[in-house]
Amino acid sequence: MKKTYDILLIYGFSRLHPYYLNIIKYLAKGKNIGVCVLDTNKYIVSADSKRIDKLQNTENAFMEFCKELGADLIYPDEEIKAGNELIANILFVPQIKLSMDGLELIKNSIKYNNIIGIQTFGYGKNLLDDLFSMGCRKFFVYDRNIFTKVIQSEKREDLLDKFEIIEMGAPYRKYPLWPENEIAEIDYLIALPTLVFLKNPKKRYDLVKNIYNLLGKLNQDDKVAIKLHNVKDGGNKYLKETHFRFVPLGIFSAKFLGRRGYDLASAIFYKNILDRAEALQNITPYFNFGLELFLPYVKKGVITGISTVLWHCLYNKIAVYNCDNQPFGEDLPNYPGYKNFYIPYCEGRIPFDEQYYDKISDSAKKADLIELIKEEL
Repeated sequence: MKKTYDILLIYGFSRLHPYYLNIIKYLAKGKNIGVCVLDTNKYIVSADSKRIDKLQNTENAFMEFCKELGADLIYPDEEIKAGNELIANILFVPQIKLSMDGLELIKNSIKYNNIIGIQTFGYGKNLLDDLFSMGCRKFFVYDRNIFTKVIQSEKREDLLDKFEIIEMGAPYRKYPLWPENEIAEIDYLIALPTLVFLKNPKKRYDLVKNIYNLLGKLNQDDKVAIKLHNVKDGGNKYLKETHFRFVPLGIFSAKFLGRRGYDLASAIFYKNILDRAEALQNITPYFNFGLELFLPYVKKGVITGISTVLWHCLYNKIAVYNCDNQPFGEDLPNYPGYKNFYIPYCEGRIPFDEQYYDKISDSAKKADLIELIKEEL
């Protein structure tokens, strides 16, 4: 039996391609869309497979939402056993870390008229050689400038000549996922960033102290929500919680008690933050999806640290406050990409310098993923 799709999306895991939901919502009417779900233990390299294992509830919720929005969930191993043939007008493959078996599965089980690669934000050369060998000649990127800088840092400029690099921007604000009345209004959203830049306990302490101080500058009636970093189900709770709220105790602990003092101080400041902010999980059952999806519902600004959230806010012209005061330089991870959208520590100031929006190129701002796909169809 032949199963034919206008659009077939290879599924890696939700953190890498949250825009799948927007694609399905705005293109499923009149188009047949399939989401090809790979067995992560068989077809994704082991390091990424272990990451996905920590997100099983989130992944299941994301895939179910894809289905609710109008896509078919396809499990290729089952289709092969049933003797079914998968056919796609356009096959979209994100930059997921496929094993050799995963690559062979896609090559051998799916017939496609066109194959297009889609960047995972901040990635460079990942998977591109394999995509080229599969006949892919078009590659959608968020921001061409950032992608080019990352490719150059990897010394793989040859890839820029092999593919037609097409900016897709980000669809989240122009094509919101939920009606406004479904997500309670949020004035400020605290987005706790990845631990990649916060492995030192003093850096974690500085971050939460700076967030706490910034919250003190907001209006009393501003609604604040907080979202944990979504590397595991329920969010990454890398900040310990305590019943203590006495800020002077936190300052004393950080000053005199060493590493344990920083941990206690962070917990005290974090407790005060939680008193002021409502957990996003109390606002929506989809709280552990990518933060990008919630930006259309933020009215005043996002409070975070060094994170890709900075780019997404600048792209959507949402004020964003970097509360991480550590020096930013070449020694930090992912510097070739981050340097293009990094903004300095906010120093506890609420007025946002809108000149930072100019870090996003005009071409990226004008890019429209949904329209690009319509043109391809």
